Amino acid sequence: MSAPAARHRWSEYVERCVESVAGASPFRVNGHLTRAAGLVMEAAGLQLPVGHGCTVYLPNGHIVSAEVVGFSGDCIFLMPTEDAYGLAPGVKVYPTEQPPPCPGCARRCLPTGEP
Repeated sequence: MSAPAARHRWSEYVERCVESVAGASPFRVNGHLTRAAGLVMEAAGLQLPVGHGCTVYLPNGHIVSAEVVGFSGDCIFLMPTEDAYGLAPGVKVYPTEQPPPCPGCARRCLPTGEP
């Protein structure tokens, strides 16, 4: 087979691959609420660092924003950043998207003038 013919076959193959995944839904990792005591919520199924944001989806359709404030074993502890009425065991907890780190920075970039 000639080089142009092989290139054409590969091009067609790649186009078919792109078409087949174009309609796919992205995979979203989630956890679930296992406990709520006072203001602290406990969720399983997610491994997130302290300070990471989460969204808790309530059965009534409302959402509650929360932040990871601790962890123990396979559970993370969340603190709501707004009123958290309607919590129930098993509701879905999704991590919020975090902004990418600054290129070349190992830590968060600080505003100019701060050490």
